[in-house]
Amino acid sequence: MPFTVRDFQSLIRALEKRAEWKAELRRLLLTEELLALPQTVRELSLEVGRLTEQVRELAGRHARLADSHAELTREVRELAASHARLAESHAQLASEVRALAASHAQLTHEVRELAASHARLAESHAQLASEVRALAASHAQLVEGVRALAQEVRALTAAQRRAEDRLGRLEGSDLERRYRERAAGLFQQLLTRVRVVDHQDLGLLLDDALEAGTLTAQDKAEILRADVVVRGRREQREVYALAEVSAVIGPEDVSRAATRARLLERVVGVPLLAVVAGRHATPEAARAAEAAGVWSVLDGRAEGAETAES
Repeated sequence: MPFTVRDFQSLIRALEKRAEWKAELRRLLLTEELLALPQTVRELSLEVGRLTEQVRELAGRHARLADSHAELTREVRELAASHARLAESHAQLASEVRALAASHAQLTHEVRELAASHARLAESHAQLASEVRALAASHAQLVEGVRALAQEVRALTAAQRRAEDRLGRLEGSDLERRYRERAAGLFQQLLTRVRVVDHQDLGLLLDDALEAGTLTAQDKAEILRADVVVRGRREQREVYALAEVSAVIGPEDVSRAATRARLLERVVGVPLLAVVAGRHATPEAARAAEAAGVWSVLDGRAEGAETAES
């Protein structure tokens, strides 16, 4: 086994502790020590070389460890920065999650309220649908009743119209008879010496005019439809009057009186008054009579037509 520095140092320490060993060793080895010194130096040199190589290897390993440590330090810093970013992102995400949780809770509450409202609405809708069906059935019955009632009303209206027509004809006939029978009194504000022209006499007069070519057959028929024709005197002159009689005088009565009076005036050859007679006149009839120069006799009271005589 080679003698190492460590062994040598151990020997030195042992000799320093035991003086007798040191003296004995000095006596025994001093000459041999001197002879073996070159070999010992070579061995020590080799050992130093090995130690130097080991130191170099250790230095290389240390450098590599230092580089690795620096790389690890850089990675740790990067990880720390990434961790900080992740921590910030986590905090923001946690805040968003809390807000989302609150919104979800609010939404859940609103959905529950909506579900309750929907249930109430569905119940109300079902009740309303039932009421609508009942109302529809009632409406159908009512429509049927209204149809029947409308039919009855139409029948009653038609019957009333027929009755009114009959009553109007009867009232008109009675009024015409009254004006013919009481002509002297009813026309006294227009004429004196009032005499009713008999229908037959009027027909003969018109026949003469027809034969003379003064009238057409159509004109004759129109005049004969007049209700009352009278003659008398007005301001010392012979005058005729042709009257259309109606309980309620309308514009059409005024038009007939004016037309028939103009036709008859061509036959008699003397002044002829166009007259409407009755119980009262509509405002439209009053305006039409004033415009056409037609007299109004309302229950014996004469009105208007002064402009026609001027």
